[in-house]
Amino acid sequence: MWELRKHPGDRMVPAERERALAAGEAFDRLPCTLSLGEFKAPLLGVNFSDLVRDEETMVRAEIHAFNRFGADSISMGANSYGIAEAMGANVCYPENKLPYIAAPVLTDYSMLDDMRPMEPKKDGRVSLYMKACKALAERAEGIVELHSSVGGPFTIASYLRGTENLMRDVRRHPAEVRRLLKLVTQSMKRCVDAFAPWNVRIAMADPVASGNMISPQAFREFVFPCLKEVMDYAFRQTGKKVTFHLCGKTERIWPDLLKLKMERFSVDERIDLAGARSFLGGAMKIAGNVPPVEVLLNGKREDIFQAVKGCVDLCAGSPGGFILAPGCQVSPATPAGNLDDYMEAARVYCGYDYVKQYL
Repeated sequence: MWELRKHPGDRMVPAERERALAAGEAFDRLPCTLSLGEFKAPLLGVNFSDLVRDEETMVRAEIHAFNRFGADSISMGANSYGIAEAMGANVCYPENKLPYIAAPVLTDYSMLDDMRPMEPKKDGRVSLYMKACKALAERAEGIVELHSSVGGPFTIASYLRGTENLMRDVRRHPAEVRRLLKLVTQSMKRCVDAFAPWNVRIAMADPVASGNMISPQAFREFVFPCLKEVMDYAFRQTGKKVTFHLCGKTERIWPDLLKLKMERFSVDERIDLAGARSFLGGAMKIAGNVPPVEVLLNGKREDIFQAVKGCVDLCAGSPGGFILAPGCQVSPATPAGNLDDYMEAARVYCGYDYVKQYL
């Protein structure tokens, strides 16, 4: 039987730590997360594709990673690829390469007339994620918070229409883009309904909506309304605010983020944590932002410790709370030992004895 266990380097399990922090009581360290994605496959010794094909392997991979590192959340959800696939996208899951879209399925917007929101129990492999989520929820209670990703609206739309096409359509066919995003938003809300019974916190990420990809004006016109609708809905259905990650430079849309029901905002390594703390820290937790490539993939032990300390020094005193995290998803090629070093550094610099100077 695969069961979640407290890491020997910690005095508390994540659920105890979160309760202590919320109550202003003694804690062992600040929370620390890892966005592992396909990294969990080589860690367990299976193929990438096994993480979307086999319920038992999906559960084992999540538990194995938690028991190895002791990070403060586990995750099981459909994500952008899963929802896009359930809506008809041509998603390829190679054995040992990252997922990709073979070709856009929405070649003409007239096809929207025959499309409908996805049905989680019938379409794609969402039902498989649901079974795995249920199995994890039974093990996670009282130990660690379970997150369930429903992806991001603009990213899901790009998987259906094609990224270049979607970018062009924002200018040439804005009404059709809104039709597509409405359908995507409805599918995301159905996904929220599917996972809400297991006491999950809904997680969202929308990399194609990055400030490096679209303008603040386009974000406000096309992306923000969808994010708000899904986040408001998730809060009503789960009683929990959503976690959100957005890659790239995001400073110009920070005023918009303050209008969303977010428990935390996970920031890219390009973002100045001090600036995020100053502007957003009073309204939400800030999560970030150790560089996943430069430091976690390619860095040495001393680089990792220095990066972790730098993040903590900048943001540990954020009024809304701080969570140490990579700036984006961890590369599957990252040495597992580097992540052990990251967690060891977290136990030093996120530990109460160090962070009390900032509290």
